[in-house]
Amino acid sequence: EETYYMQELNDELIEFYQREKATSIVDFYCGLCNYAINIKEVGFQVEAYDNNPYVSELTKGFVKTLDLTTKQRLPKQYDWVQSFDIADRITKDKIVEYIENIARHAEKGAIISWKNQKSEEISKNKLNQKIIELFLLSNLIIDNTTSK
Repeated sequence: EETYYMQELNDELIEFYQREKATSIVDFYCGLCNYAINIKEVGFQVEAYDNNPYVSELTKGFVKTLDLTTKQRLPKQYDWVQSFDIADRITKDKIVEYIENIARHAEKGAIISWKNQKSEEISKNKLNQKIIELFLLSNLIIDNTTSK
């Protein structure tokens, strides 16, 4: 499934990281990493990971292959972790590790998004609630102002 790039989101991320005085950002499950590449180009330290075994070749080595649905311990924490439109594609038995990896590597915070599936409204709400519960259990705070 394709991840879509939005210029407005890209610009807002850069402005946000500048306001937060961020220095290091990591992008989990970034695909071809358009956001991460553009953020790096304006001067931030950025690393990027995806589970695609060919992603390093496709991005000329910028993105490293890593399965973030298994416990990972990267050599450092980052000011911010970003991960877009992936949580809904991770199987229920692996979502806990994905969120724990985000929590383990985020020093200041995380910006994530996931698509609501067009299936039954009940299962959609259960998935959203479960992800929120997992974030809270991982000592991450949900920003209700910006969460939609």
